[in-house]
Amino acid sequence: MNTPILNVRGIGPATAALLAENGITSAEELAAQKVGSLAAVKGFSETRSRRVIADAQALFAVVSTKTESNKETTPAKETAKKKKTKDKKSAEKKAAKKPNKKGDKTEAKKDKKKKNKKKGKKAKKKK
Repeated sequence: MNTPILNVRGIGPATAALLAENGITSAEELAAQKVGSLAAVKGFSETRSRRVIADAQALFAVVSTKTESNKETTPAKETAKKKKTKDKKSAEKKAAKKPNKKGDKTEAKKDKKKKNKKKGKKAKKKK
């Protein structure tokens, strides 16, 4: 498959024509170049050559990553579903263990009042 060289970041029509004169007509060919051989082309320094080659290689790395991630999408979705189901079940168990919140608050307030009364009685006895 020949990917158009214009898909590579930093390559415009003028640069594509210059590269075509030097036998580089596709993004795949550009990605396979060595820095030194590309730097020999008029208008390409070693720095620019390195950057353009890296951009061409990155173009294919992104494409292959997307295809690999599509293969992994189905199992990942299934795992997420299982996790949601598991989380839901554990939440239901926790809810079943906890008594009514309103009842807890009133009970807690009553307990607190009892403790305060006991403390008050002890304080009076010490005097």
